[in-house]
Amino acid sequence: MENPLPSGRGAFKPRHALTATHEDWQWVLGVCLWGTIHGVEEFLPGMVASGRAAHVLNTASMNGYVPNRVSALYSTAKYGVVGLSDTLRLELAGTQVGVTVLAPSAVRTNIGNSEEVRPSRFARTREDPPDDPFADYGLSAPLSPDTVAALALDGVRAGRDVVFTDPVVAPMLDDQLARLKGSWTTRGSNGSPSA
Repeated sequence: MENPLPSGRGAFKPRHALTATHEDWQWVLGVCLWGTIHGVEEFLPGMVASGRAAHVLNTASMNGYVPNRVSALYSTAKYGVVGLSDTLRLELAGTQVGVTVLAPSAVRTNIGNSEEVRPSRFARTREDPPDDPFADYGLSAPLSPDTVAALALDGVRAGRDVVFTDPVVAPMLDDQLARLKGSWTTRGSNGSPSA
């Protein structure tokens, strides 16, 4: 495989939507979603124009598929990365450029310390009581960044759409899909909804 473009950023603040400030939203979306968009804007046109085999690897998160009750900001951003990646995959069909989403679970990084490097222009304009601590979902032990990178590279080489890093996520995805399917309504021949 030639020309891989790994694109991923992360800033996490365990904050409910109810208590998030506008600056909280700007900061997390700016890093997690706009960082990915900037990578696409900067590199994708050249990748396509080259006509050579290339691959975009966008880092989302399991939170881009299964939200957590204290991850409103982060999940919003990572759902956006998933949506962007899925759309790019459709747009790029017929080109030499593939797209994979990396959706890691727990990884040994400093993302929990993101607040320490938060730019002053995104400082909170009010103080609220702290939100609940991050829920761990009962995930497996955090993986090393090297292990996650190897899993991602294996997924790119195999042409997978998504790379999850923790099998514990599988039943959560099943539950999420069942919930979505349970919300399905159809229209009868008379136009009225029916379950």
